[in-house]
Amino acid sequence: MPTTCQDTQTIRQCVTNLNFTPTQTTEGMTNLNRIERLFLSSNVEMLRKLVLGSVSAIEDSLYDGLSTKETNQMRQTAEAGAHTVLLTQFMLLLNVDQHLKETIMTGESSHNRYKVTRFMLDLRNTLVIEFYTDELLTMCEFVGLCEDAHILS
Repeated sequence: MPTTCQDTQTIRQCVTNLNFTPTQTTEGMTNLNRIERLFLSSNVEMLRKLVLGSVSAIEDSLYDGLSTKETNQMRQTAEAGAHTVLLTQFMLLLNVDQHLKETIMTGESSHNRYKVTRFMLDLRNTLVIEFYTDELLTMCEFVGLCEDAHILS
């Protein structure tokens, strides 16, 4: 077996990031790039909480707090969905839910709000439209496009 595939004490001493654990985003955190951190799978619970909060906010603002068949389906998907599914839901909800937009903006530093605003414009003007019109675009590709747009914004 090649030495690159072995897990020995020597390799563990040379590679220091084997014990790396990414920082998890929490609701009260500010001065960070929250959207970028949501792309990390270690923050899936925070992502799930944001999506479920957005669904509840949509129910409150549009349906007087009552749930509908669609919002129940969105909630079930958020509760059991994989990270990519949650990211897709998050991006689509971020496009329409004012409460979610405010939540994201309040968690950002003042100098980073320009970046988030630019990303939201790209999301609204190109990414979501492309996702809904291009039948060949998968959720994984959509999430990748969103991540690229966020990095470049």
